[in-house]
Amino acid sequence: MKVLYSQLKKYLPELSASAKDVANVFTMTGFMLDKFIEVDYNGQKDYFLDLEVRQNRADSFGVLGLARELSAYYKIPLKYPEYNISLGGNTYKLPITISAKEAVKRVQAVKLIDLEIKESPEWLKDYLSLYDINSINNLVDLTNYVMIETGHASHVFDTDLVGDALTWEVNNGKYPKMTTLNGQEVELTADSLLITDGKRPLSLSFIGGKDDAVTNSTKKVIIEMAVYNGTLVRRNARDLKIVTEAGTRLEKFMDPNSIPQAFEWLISLILENCGGTIVSELFDEYIQITPEIEINVDLDKVQQVAGIPITYTESKEYLKNLGFKIIADNNNSVKVLRPVNRLDIETQQDAFEEIIRMKGFNNIPSNYLTTQVVKDITPTRIYLMDNITNCLATNGLDEVRSWVLVDQKSNDLTRFIDWDAIRVTNSINEEVPFLRQSIAVSLLGQAQTYIKNNIAPIELFEIGKIFGKKEGTYTEINSLGMLIANNNINYLKLKLESLIRYLGMDKIEYIKDANPPRSSHPLTSWQIRIENQVVGVIYITNKNEFVEASVAEINIDLIDSIINKNKKSSTQEVTQKIVTLDANVNLAQDVDVNSFVLNKLESVGAHLWSWELIDQFKSDSDIKYTVRVSYVNLSDTSAKELHAKLF
Repeated sequence: MKVLYSQLKKYLPELSASAKDVANVFTMTGFMLDKFIEVDYNGQKDYFLDLEVRQNRADSFGVLGLARELSAYYKIPLKYPEYNISLGGNTYKLPITISAKEAVKRVQAVKLIDLEIKESPEWLKDYLSLYDINSINNLVDLTNYVMIETGHASHVFDTDLVGDALTWEVNNGKYPKMTTLNGQEVELTADSLLITDGKRPLSLSFIGGKDDAVTNSTKKVIIEMAVYNGTLVRRNARDLKIVTEAGTRLEKFMDPNSIPQAFEWLISLILENCGGTIVSELFDEYIQITPEIEINVDLDKVQQVAGIPITYTESKEYLKNLGFKIIADNNNSVKVLRPVNRLDIETQQDAFEEIIRMKGFNNIPSNYLTTQVVKDITPTRIYLMDNITNCLATNGLDEVRSWVLVDQKSNDLTRFIDWDAIRVTNSINEEVPFLRQSIAVSLLGQAQTYIKNNIAPIELFEIGKIFGKKEGTYTEINSLGMLIANNNINYLKLKLESLIRYLGMDKIEYIKDANPPRSSHPLTSWQIRIENQVVGVIYITNKNEFVEASVAEINIDLIDSIINKNKKSSTQEVTQKIVTLDANVNLAQDVDVNSFVLNKLESVGAHLWSWELIDQFKSDSDIKYTVRVSYVNLSDTSAKELHAKLF
């Protein structure tokens, strides 16, 4: 999501932080900054922030949603758009029919007449151009403007061309083709969600059609705004290979309760800039009602979870500014209604996360922490996976993370273990209802996407869970998948063997696979054996089924057991407890932190047990590191004195 700094200030008049500071706040509250671009807007220097927004945050695909985040963080008021409009008072009822009740959650619409369609003002054209949206006319441009600000897309229908009787329906083979606004003729699928006049398709949910396009001669229109089944919108857009700004928003899980405010603002802007008169009742069919969720929030517990003090007043202020409605207040606990368009919030833990996000990790006290070292109960495979990641990243492979839900065919083709697939009950996406049986199925999908986007070279790895069932027993395994997008399997073998030796093993063999994965070419698939145990498979893909690639997959849990069996431990007598202390150090960006710390610890001698770098935060001028040092055979007091002297 892209957002203009001056537009944020428009909704936050008291915002005094610089654009750079705002970008850092977004990063600290969960919106990673992809690009920070200096632009010229309205004749003045401005800044464009390109943020990575999580898919479950439909509210943040609009400028107002992001402004609300800053309002909560900086504890300043959010100024909503002002308008004075009444959508009641008319008796004419629009003859609109919603047939696709499983696909449509809510629709609002009104009819306007006597509009003056003309060229948009410069500020509006310039603003849309920042989002690579071409100016059409003042009416269409205002619908795009409100979409950017609120996240809600809308459509306009010229009623002189198509009439008033609009129908929302799923195609079911009724209409074979449609011509979009940009003149592209598309072949409609059976499940295409359409707006029609009962005789022809006028619009898809995410892109308008040519037959109802608004021109400068348009005088009468119906304006509609809707929330749909996001999964269906996403599938329609993918099947037709059409990507639009409207589609990227409509495919999210949006709250139908957020329509009225956005729709009223849009109509008020149209009346203000295009003239006209409302001549119909407000059509409002709310089919799939989003229930209000009441959440009890224990404000004592949120401090325990955060590990830092957060006052009751602060917590309540964060919740209010984020859009929670407090309906009961008992000082140390509150009952709230979740914010509109925040369907990702369902439990007390979700509310805790919101409060802690707003408090900010940068506000955690920086004083030294003293801990007594206890037995490390972290499973060894966790450290193993970290080591594998470091090795492969160093060797030039890119790490990816994929969804564990896949389709049945790809899952069956790539499995390399003799087990049955597990089907998920009530999958959130009916197209991928199975838990993956191999990492390869995910990597091959990623490789296909990279190839479509002309990304090269493609050298990927992923560490994750794979799942299966055998003789009624459900099993999950930690697995490593590696993929090189060519048929040079020897190159992949070199990468794999380098990893195995890095992990301390050198007895690796390749045995012809008698039962290879169906995704492989049957003559180029081998079992991977380490110390006489089959730990995985390596093969060249079958080009008839997948992209051409060399693939390897190994069972991390088996590798972990082999390493632990061979491990020899050394001992050292410790006559007193180990004291572990943290220190924060700020260094210029060109200073090597390892050399700096080693130089500091040179004088500690036999009292040094270990040290590690556990965190770092980069600012414009320097880097803040957190260093953890463990001292041995020293009392608490002596260790603290030595630590304070060193750092």
